[in-house]
Amino acid sequence: MRMIPFIFRICFCLFVLASCQKDVADLLEDTREMADPGYPHIRIAIIGDSISTFNGYAPSDSTGYDGVEYSSYYPQGDVKSVENTWWYKTAALLGISANNITNCSWGGSHVTGNSSLTTNASAGCSSRRISDLSYKGEKPDIIICYISCNDWAHDIPIGNWAGSDSIPEEGKVSTLREAYALMLYKIKQAYPESMVICLTNLDDVKRDKTPGWPSNNSNGITVEQWNENIKEVAGVFGCYTIDLQDSGINYNNVLSYTVDRGLHPNKAGMTLIANKVAKEIKSLLDAQVDE
Repeated sequence: MRMIPFIFRICFCLFVLASCQKDVADLLEDTREMADPGYPHIRIAIIGDSISTFNGYAPSDSTGYDGVEYSSYYPQGDVKSVENTWWYKTAALLGISANNITNCSWGGSHVTGNSSLTTNASAGCSSRRISDLSYKGEKPDIIICYISCNDWAHDIPIGNWAGSDSIPEEGKVSTLREAYALMLYKIKQAYPESMVICLTNLDDVKRDKTPGWPSNNSNGITVEQWNENIKEVAGVFGCYTIDLQDSGINYNNVLSYTVDRGLHPNKAGMTLIANKVAKEIKSLLDAQVDE
């Protein structure tokens, strides 16, 4: 009978030892994952609106910019440092150096507007915005377009451009499909070797014109319908699409993931977006390696 407690103690010690060994193994595995060099030499550039801004990280902050200054929204709320933004987090998850990020995001901007401007980059389809993607002197390997939520909120017409149509003319472009097509066309012309990725919009509770799901603008266009047009135009130019509707942020929980009750992501929202975008980009890069 006296042997039972002794045997119990032996078994307990062996269990603890095994657990410790497992913890060490897990720690080593985590260390190996963190030590993964990722893609440090890849250059990434973003065309975006206020959701992708951070003060001090735009072409207008660089010496020699001769146009109207880019406008920034962040820092706001708990997004207090650039490391909290979705695009910085995405780069970090992919092992991309911070020096290899070019951010051409303008707070309050539209994809529509005057596309022929060379000194004002307020329109996503403008020549200046697209040339700024390489303002650091290097052409990007990956270009992410996360823009058009303001076009939706300000009731910009969808338009009717189709892949069989000619490329829209330069000038004042006032419809989504035409402006998005012109933007992607100009990007592909300027950076033919770059991987171009278009992000869809999240539900916009802050500017929803009707109570309850789905988000509608004044024309009755839902965010989902708007996103379908982005996907269609992107497909025409062979661009990839990442659907942020699958990021974990939706109409029912968006208030918990924004700093302003329904539009601009907070730190947790930025993390969800970054996790989704980084995972999808990694899959695309890995697929290229396997080819």
